[in-house]
Amino acid sequence: CGPFFVSRLDPPTLPQACTDGVAGSQSAADLARSMQVVHLAVTCSRVSRDGPQGTDAPNGTFIKGLNVKIVQKGFTLIELMIVVAIIAILAAIAISQYQDYVIRSQVSEGSALADGVKSAMAEFQQNYGHFPANNSSAGMAIAASIKGLYVGSVDIGTTNGVITTAFTGSKAQPKIAADTLLYSAVTNGGSVEWHCKSNNLAQKWCPSSCKCV
Repeated sequence: CGPFFVSRLDPPTLPQACTDGVAGSQSAADLARSMQVVHLAVTCSRVSRDGPQGTDAPNGTFIKGLNVKIVQKGFTLIELMIVVAIIAILAAIAISQYQDYVIRSQVSEGSALADGVKSAMAEFQQNYGHFPANNSSAGMAIAASIKGLYVGSVDIGTTNGVITTAFTGSKAQPKIAADTLLYSAVTNGGSVEWHCKSNNLAQKWCPSSCKCV
């Protein structure tokens, strides 16, 4: 059986060369039916891709007995819900990390204000051999006057030799409102060593040199 070509839309005609040598009319008829199946498959493929005669076919029209429809796919409801859930989880993590960063920056203000008080206390101790009883004794402003945006006061009179930095400022985060950062002085001959701690601030918010809860 030699090679032959099948048109896109016209039904195929069985070439004479293909029937030569076929035993019996039943075999020739089976071969013809097979050719019609091949023709139908080729026609369906070309029509679904190009439309009739190479043109686009409108949705829902019948082309030689074929109902051609364009199927548009999108996201399912479950897929959209999964995407929304992932975005919500990532947003929650990002917000938590940002809040921790903001609180750490506010706590650092307490450390900066305490540095100036440390110098005054160390100088007083070197001159008199003991630490001042209060801010006035060290020649500093009252506790409520040493403040910032987040720190409401810096006091050395609460406990002798200890600087108490209170985060009672008007813009302090609610999570650290009224919390304190303590700097304890320890004398070593002619020098003063400072130990930082807090009884209520979380460790993740404290400076790296401080021991917190």
